[in-house]
Amino acid sequence: MKKGLASYIFDIFLWNKNTHKEFVFLKGMMLFNLFFFLLQFEVLIQVFIVLQMMVALYFIRFISFRGLKELNFIPLLIFTLLVIWTVFICRNCISSIRMFSHFLFLPYNYVCLLMPFILIPFARVENLPRYTQYIVKTVRMSIIILLLLLPYMVVKWNGNDDDMAISRQLFEVINMYFNGGLLFLMLVQRYLKQRDRALVTFGAFLSLFCAAYFARRGVIMSYAVTFCFVILINIHFRKSAKKALTIMKYFLLVLILVFFVLSFGESLFSNLYERLEYDSRSGVEFELLDQLMTTGDMTLGRGYAGSYYSEFIDSAGIEREGIETGYLHLILKGGIVYLVLMCLAFIPAVLLGFFKSNNFYIKILSCFALIFIVFFNVANSNITFSIRYFIFLIVIHILYNPRYRKMTDKEFQNCMAINRT
Repeated sequence: MKKGLASYIFDIFLWNKNTHKEFVFLKGMMLFNLFFFLLQFEVLIQVFIVLQMMVALYFIRFISFRGLKELNFIPLLIFTLLVIWTVFICRNCISSIRMFSHFLFLPYNYVCLLMPFILIPFARVENLPRYTQYIVKTVRMSIIILLLLLPYMVVKWNGNDDDMAISRQLFEVINMYFNGGLLFLMLVQRYLKQRDRALVTFGAFLSLFCAAYFARRGVIMSYAVTFCFVILINIHFRKSAKKALTIMKYFLLVLILVFFVLSFGESLFSNLYERLEYDSRSGVEFELLDQLMTTGDMTLGRGYAGSYYSEFIDSAGIEREGIETGYLHLILKGGIVYLVLMCLAFIPAVLLGFFKSNNFYIKILSCFALIFIVFFNVANSNITFSIRYFIFLIVIHILYNPRYRKMTDKEFQNCMAINRT
């Protein structure tokens, strides 16, 4: 038993000389996130920060822009401009050793900034099954962590405001950095083994329950929209005679959920009900926009170390390095120019996947990319050094590849060597 547990932990976090480069990147990223998660408990803080910085420095070996040559002309042009602008907005991150070291251990560190270019060589359809299985392992681990910590989080949630903030932060960290690939797995679960499908279903309902209990509205919406796509995907694969029955099954499931929410929702998820009409974002958003327009930083941003002053979050006033709304976070760091370049880099890939592809799996990948882009406005944590951002970028580069889009369903599945049960 101990040997099995040790082997399981090694398989997720550690690597050796025989590990493929893309999985060295993945495992190193998960190790970085593990240290970030442990920091939430405010124990051995300096030790975990140093360990994070060591992992972040290790990723210098991955910095390469050679993958740009694999892109066609228009994506190459857009991503080249994005490289140039990324270097520009990092100008104040390297102004001093202290500033550079500060940004080494943040979830939106320099590796996160460069991931759109670093990951191009890793975007191979042949790797998708192995990426998927690795994400399954991280989701299994996140479920275990969430179940172990849930009693502690519930106790904290019923305490004072500071304790509630701890519970909320713990759930968000687990959901993003360990459970971040669950939305992807929900969409591709048809291609998973039966036991993995059951794991994904359980993980989705557990995460949705926790999101409702801890009043995370954006998380609830992202799971709800993903579930709608899952229904459409499953209906697509049903034979004509069974489609009506499938629709009725899902309709019945929705009715059961609605009945449960109406009957027990307000008592179980009282904080969520209180927050439904509470606007927790507009005040800080207007603060940021007003300051950017006043100082003339709306176009170019304030650099990746840029911040703004907020009295909405703290009446005494506080300097904040980020904002919860994802697109405004991009504007803060790199201005309207950065936001436009990111949209030009990502949105065309989604459109190509939906309208210029011959296989349904590519369209499923487009669904995931679309969900990511839409719900990036809900939280800036999407573009972080996380497995969700990793798989999103892999998907984007696969969608740009005309060879993969031209494949039929059978050719695509043969390329991935999918082993279904």
